Amino acid sequence: MPISIDSSTSLAAQAALGRTRRGLGLALQRLSSGLRVNGARDDAAGLAIAARMTSHVRGAAQAVRNANDGISMAQVGDHALGSMVDLLQHMRELALQSLDGALSDADRGALQRDLQASRAELDRTARSTGFNGHHLLDGSGGVARFQVGAAAADLLSQDLSTSVRSADVGALAVATSGDLRTLSGTGGGGFAFAGTYTTVPLSTLDFSRPTVRLVPGAADVASPPTNYAGGQAAAFTVDGHGVTLNANYGSLGGVAQAVQQQLDATQPGGYVVTQNGSQVTIAHASATAAVAIANAAGAGSGAWATATGVPGTPASTSTHAGFDVDGLTVALATDYSGNPGGLAADIQSQLDHAAAGVYAVTGDAAGISIRRTNGSALPDVDDFTGIGAAVFARNASAHLTLAAGELSVQVGTGPAIDITGDFYSPEALVAAIQGHVPGVISVHVDQGSGRMSIDARQTVTVGGTQGGAGGSLGFAPSVNPATGSLDDADIGTQGSAAAAVERIDVAIDALTGRRSFFGSMQSRFDRIVETQQCEGALAQQARGRIVDADYAGEAAALSRCTILQQAGLAMVAAANADAGQVLALLRRPT
Repeated sequence: MPISIDSSTSLAAQAALGRTRRGLGLALQRLSSGLRVNGARDDAAGLAIAARMTSHVRGAAQAVRNANDGISMAQVGDHALGSMVDLLQHMRELALQSLDGALSDADRGALQRDLQASRAELDRTARSTGFNGHHLLDGSGGVARFQVGAAAADLLSQDLSTSVRSADVGALAVATSGDLRTLSGTGGGGFAFAGTYTTVPLSTLDFSRPTVRLVPGAADVASPPTNYAGGQAAAFTVDGHGVTLNANYGSLGGVAQAVQQQLDATQPGGYVVTQNGSQVTIAHASATAAVAIANAAGAGSGAWATATGVPGTPASTSTHAGFDVDGLTVALATDYSGNPGGLAADIQSQLDHAAAGVYAVTGDAAGISIRRTNGSALPDVDDFTGIGAAVFARNASAHLTLAAGELSVQVGTGPAIDITGDFYSPEALVAAIQGHVPGVISVHVDQGSGRMSIDARQTVTVGGTQGGAGGSLGFAPSVNPATGSLDDADIGTQGSAAAAVERIDVAIDALTGRRSFFGSMQSRFDRIVETQQCEGALAQQARGRIVDADYAGEAAALSRCTILQQAGLAMVAAANADAGQVLALLRRPT
């Protein structure tokens, strides 16, 4: 039988051992690196996908850092603006203090210097506030762009070009009328403002009569008898009402009671019968005519027949008058008949005693006028007391009547509002404009010039036949854009301090609006950080599912390959042993 040497078994065993060694090496590599994909040969497509996910993960992490930088920038701007608003509040306090009439010019000069120092610090803060070279508050920062995502297009732009320096905030639009104390209109205007309280014609100038109470008419009966029994009966009439006395009443009080009862039976509540010492009095309850006792008959009627009638006195109400002028009390208790100038002088004297030089009182019986000596504001005359005060009712003939189309006020691009109605003082017109026109900051009448000013942050447009050019209210020009700035705020005089308060208020609104910008900027960046952190975590998990090693599976593969390697080595050894046995047979002698 021929014997052949076949090496295929050994080669097969060696090939299987090689595969096992490669599997063992791959398992060891994955377990030692922790990655399923250690090179392109492991998973070419997975490697490409994982690379893109790595870019997303690292881009999201960088976006979080960028957004946190944006938050820091916004916090710097917000803090600086908070400090600047505090400065403006201090400036506003100074302006309000300057409005105090008790201050001197020197006092206001000191306040003005303090305001200028605060304004300088405001500008310094605006110029110096920055973040990593970016100016935030002086308008030179331009547009800052923040990379807030993994892609190149994920940009967030923030406009830092708004300036809050004193020269760039506090602009006001002011529409100014003519002097409302002197202007008079024609046509539908019916305009006659003079800031004067004028009464109707006075029906009486006698304010001297005091209040007099009613004294009823009566009849006095002197020493009437008390015993009317037997033949002493008495009969008589009281203003035609019959009375009969026919008993012993024991006292004059009993007699008075008997008469009262009989009169109440025929005239309930009409009479009051009383006993006064030795006298009985029968009085009317309300009438002033004397009580008539007549038709006396009977033995006991002598005293009643000689009764004395006593007429009463009618009641009268005081003509004293009282009223308040801006809370200052005026009291009148004198007869000025034929002397109306004395009445005006008395009112003037009482007002001067409480507020010297503030009011001017003129007039006569045709009407008394009371006005403030400074300004167009109508005095507030009210709290009338006493019957005589009725003659001081206000004469309402002088007023401004505005119909549709005669006065309209518009702020910015808002609606043009028609102001209509009857207005008896400039202040009433002020209240109507202030209450009906949106966007108006304030409306006021200068007490020195009598001019009305309408203030707003945006352009004020005044129109209508009475409000526009040539109208009785004298607004010119019709279109008034916002001008000026906080640099124009001046509290050196009482008059300019009021305008300074408004400019400071506008500046405060501008800075607080800018603070809201930085606040919303922080909120957006907070949301971005939260979103990018979430996206990065999810992308990291997805990448891990592609490239990370499965330790349980790889450990099982390592154990399998280790066993297969040991078995393969044994098999290669066995295969080699078969060939050795054949060679041994060839070496034996024959």
